[in-house]
Amino acid sequence: MAMLSYSNFGTDAIGSPVKVKKAVAEMQKELPDLAIDGEMQVNYALNKDLRDEKYPFSRLKGKDVNTLVFPNLSSANATYQLIQSMSETEVIGPIQMGLNKPIHFTDIESSVRDIVNITAIACIDAIVDKKKKAQ
Repeated sequence: MAMLSYSNFGTDAIGSPVKVKKAVAEMQKELPDLAIDGEMQVNYALNKDLRDEKYPFSRLKGKDVNTLVFPNLSSANATYQLIQSMSETEVIGPIQMGLNKPIHFTDIESSVRDIVNITAIACIDAIVDKKKKAQ
């Protein structure tokens, strides 16, 4: 899981990269076995050889990233739309997190497959929430 930014691992010490870096530190503290790192630019997140060469200390060393976490809704939505329009890659989302409850929504032009995929994610979130409440 890569936490994205316009800087890499502290190269910019002001602005949004600092928030991303703090979020990564908190995640690594709370979930030490989770393969998550950042802040990093998307090219480093998706190219493990480049990332491993330049940042060998990363917790993602030798790993392929399959989840990208964006610093804000604007960058997430722009990238989501770009990937969707430029490739045959299946994109599931958007999923808004960080609130009291997850929010799942679809675009007006969503296909049946998009709706089924986001419904599956919503069901998983509901199961996790139910298990948390039972503890």
